[in-house]
Amino acid sequence: MTDLVSPPIPAPDVDTQAWWDSLKSGVFALCYCEACDRYQHPPLEACRRCGARLVLKEAKGTGTLHSFIIQQRAMLPGFEVPYVLGMIELDDEPGLKLTGKVTCAPEEAAIGMRLTAHLERIGESEFLSPVFDPAG
Repeated sequence: MTDLVSPPIPAPDVDTQAWWDSLKSGVFALCYCEACDRYQHPPLEACRRCGARLVLKEAKGTGTLHSFIIQQRAMLPGFEVPYVLGMIELDDEPGLKLTGKVTCAPEEAAIGMRLTAHLERIGESEFLSPVFDPAG
């Protein structure tokens, strides 16, 4: 089933605006603490560990499928079901996981599969969001 209604559009705030702007410009970047030498997500203004101001730093956008579900029912408008919703552990920061759509057939999804991010437009909006493709 395809829902012709647009998916929810982000409403950036003071913490997330720079991240959405980065994606909009075609750059997959994450918040980074120079003091701790660590990436963090979701975006915040200050480091969760030391309180230092975070900067955006380009990330590889590669990782491993840590966990996933097969979404069988449309919970939000604008998404064709079924699809794979994954928790991806990013190579840039071991232990850091990002949730995103995985572009493989549900029966092909497997824990440990390698993934690479690309940016995809959210509905008809100007916003882009990371979506993960099987690597290879």
